[in-house]
Amino acid sequence: MNFRYPFNRTLLATAVTLALPSLATAQQLEEVLVTATKRVESIQDIPMSIEAVSGDRLVETGITEFEGLAATMPNFSVGDSLVTNNIVIRGMGSGSDRSFEQSVSMFIDGVYMPRSRQYRAPFLDVERVEVLRGPQAVLFGLNSMAGAVNILTAKNRGGDELVADVTLNYETEYGGTTATGVVGGGLSDSLGLRLAVQTTDSGDGYYDNSFTGKDEGTKEQDLIRLNGVWEASDNLTISAKAEYVDFETDGNIGEPKARPGGSVPGDDGELNWKRGMDASLLPLIGLTPGTESTVKNFALNFDYLLGEHTLTTVIGYSDFEYSLATDLDSISFSILDAQSLEEYEQTSIEIRLASPGGETFDYIVGGYYHTAELFSDQPNILNLGALAPDFAGLYEVGSTSLEQDADLWSVFASGTWNVSDTFRVIAGVRYADEEKDASRPTTCDLLVTEDAPLAPAFGGAGYIPGGGDLTGGNICAFIREFEDDRQSDNVMPELIVQWDSSDDTTFFAKVGTSAKSGGFATTGSALTIPYDDEEVIGYELGMKTRLADGLAELNVTLFRNEYEDLQVNSFLANPETGLPQANITNAGESISQGIEADGRWAATEWLTLGASVAYLDAEYDKFEDGPCSVTRQEQGLTTPCDLGGERLPFAPEYSGNLSADVDFPLGASMRFFGGVNISYSDDYFSEGNLEDNLMQDSFTKVSARVGFGSADDKWNLAVIGNNLTDEEILSGGQSPVLGTDLGYLGAPLTVSVQGVYRFGN
Repeated sequence: MNFRYPFNRTLLATAVTLALPSLATAQQLEEVLVTATKRVESIQDIPMSIEAVSGDRLVETGITEFEGLAATMPNFSVGDSLVTNNIVIRGMGSGSDRSFEQSVSMFIDGVYMPRSRQYRAPFLDVERVEVLRGPQAVLFGLNSMAGAVNILTAKNRGGDELVADVTLNYETEYGGTTATGVVGGGLSDSLGLRLAVQTTDSGDGYYDNSFTGKDEGTKEQDLIRLNGVWEASDNLTISAKAEYVDFETDGNIGEPKARPGGSVPGDDGELNWKRGMDASLLPLIGLTPGTESTVKNFALNFDYLLGEHTLTTVIGYSDFEYSLATDLDSISFSILDAQSLEEYEQTSIEIRLASPGGETFDYIVGGYYHTAELFSDQPNILNLGALAPDFAGLYEVGSTSLEQDADLWSVFASGTWNVSDTFRVIAGVRYADEEKDASRPTTCDLLVTEDAPLAPAFGGAGYIPGGGDLTGGNICAFIREFEDDRQSDNVMPELIVQWDSSDDTTFFAKVGTSAKSGGFATTGSALTIPYDDEEVIGYELGMKTRLADGLAELNVTLFRNEYEDLQVNSFLANPETGLPQANITNAGESISQGIEADGRWAATEWLTLGASVAYLDAEYDKFEDGPCSVTRQEQGLTTPCDLGGERLPFAPEYSGNLSADVDFPLGASMRFFGGVNISYSDDYFSEGNLEDNLMQDSFTKVSARVGFGSADDKWNLAVIGNNLTDEEILSGGQSPVLGTDLGYLGAPLTVSVQGVYRFGN
């Protein structure tokens, strides 16, 4: 292992000299309950490929973001990039245009969150996170093409005892600190409240900018959430949630990687958390490099008993703002800097009626509606003096934005026919109708500074609206304005057959469809602006079984997903110039197929082992007008390139995870706990052009924890190490940016000391 300091090696080896207790009779595995079917059910009884993680487990392992969670689950990948977050299940994600809807739908407390950066720090004080693989349209709606993530935050009810927890984390490598406080309980027999707050300062950023001489990537984040549950009567329960998140990072994003045999000016050209990036153009338009984000979410839930039926209403509101400013050319010269802006506001309501369950025929019916406003913009500034010395002091300031209003409504029904005690048929369908109105205003201005030799010719310093296209062929070329609207509707059925061969084993077969919304391209130079819906049909065969009298579990799923009308960023020749130009369109077809298996084993009272593995064959079945990577161009190919038969991005052929957790007493008042998590991934493309230079090599990532605590769990102290092998793992890439490949690495090795104290009962 590549430890940076002997101090960390000592911390993580604290328990090596402890004598482990003798083997004891193992206890049965704790049952995992989930709500993926809109009912509370055991994860072993529902017919789908699903993994779940409890909130306690997230705290114990130091997982605070989706990247950390994804490392524990094969066929689930999450990472940051310049344009959007990459959220991928079974090799299927959303593509690189900012207008694309997410292919993996996200729900927090029953409220749909469609934007990829809308859910900052989603793991604060959560009860459970559920990851559902495969199309999930009937119960989770439009845009659940590749799967869904369902997050439930922790709540207190009336009559609950007092909860008052404080958790402190100190990261030893970079000096980062996180403080979390939770207090809650029953204010009366009918009313419960829970308040969670968290503040984070990541200390020194783990990027070293050789141009500025500063560390970059420092994160500061403040969160507050209030949950309330009121049992208004024997028949009515009302839950409410309000939360606010403020998030900031400093510095640029990503780092350049040199082409084979080439170099990057002012940079070592390697992906190693070191970069030489000059963002000195940003102050000219009032910006500094970094990101800022604020999120305001509200949810109101009504559960009303109508006899033995339950009528549920979920009302949600979300307001999200995000800004990123960075050196877009990614080198130590002032050529091109840019900002990415996004503002999103959504109001939603879902109403559903559920039968009591356990009948010959069980059902859920409901409807959903949301209205949303999206503003997306990418202002940029180009130093014309870097292109022609005579233009020194002149800067082209261009911007192309998307303003979009969307209205989506749908109705759905799912029924379960319990043919016998061991055989059931589940059928469902959702109809969705969506309308979008969009416009794209553009600007292309010229900024003249006082020191520009040509300033007198332009009447002095200042902005010249519309004067930006001074040289032609640069960032203002080909920008197209438009105003348009579109409407689409989709019928998405699903059929499942389930057979319990014994009390411990169930088999299922599933076929289902889903669709992803069409829209309008944000890429300013796109030849085709509107694009249509994307569609998928998915097939699954699965088995879930409990073994050894409940001491072990094993789940296996075979799957095949066939995607049509893929929303892709392809490239075609401009009919006027003959130059390659972006073309956001439905140009592709793909197939994702493979096998997934996961299991747990309670080996002893104090030792639990877990494993999760996957084989994935995900490739383009058809993509004739695909982008030509720089590597392919160097091989003599010209745009467009036929990518049929090529692997999809973020689709490793093999991936897996192994875990071991121990927890045993040390005398009558103390306990020792610890664990190790080893994840493996085969190589994969990290960006949509399938650029070989940004291929992520196969890797093995190790995380571990050791700690002590009181027997009554009143307090504990732990050391948590993540990415102990210091792997350089690409979470995304961009190729090319002004001829330079740009990669986005996940966090390096970190070691944290965590203390938890519980004041409540």
